[in-house]
Amino acid sequence: MIDTTEYKAAPGLTDDLIGRHVIIRSNYAGVHAGTLTAVGPGGKVRLSASRRLWYWWAAQGHTLTGVALHGLKADKSKIAGALDDIVILDACEIIPTTAQAQASIEEAPTYEP
Repeated sequence: MIDTTEYKAAPGLTDDLIGRHVIIRSNYAGVHAGTLTAVGPGGKVRLSASRRLWYWWAAQGHTLTGVALHGLKADKSKIAGALDDIVILDACEIIPTTAQAQASIEEAPTYEP
């Protein structure tokens, strides 16, 4: 059975994350990292200076939490170039990053197949 309930964030739940560098895990659009500029109902988020983490390898650990804390192993990751603005319609996780992780993501080379 499919749950079709639309869940809404509690007012103020993500207010302190606006303007911060975050990693977004979405159901269908993959993983993105950038500055959170807006959060809407139903998992809608907007990022500026966003990079898609198409294939990522944590510098420490093996989860996105490891990426958010310690950054990437750039030589093992495939990171897209930065977009000025993106709206993701199905975010299921918003993870704030450390300054170290932000620098690692922003400085990772753009993957060119």
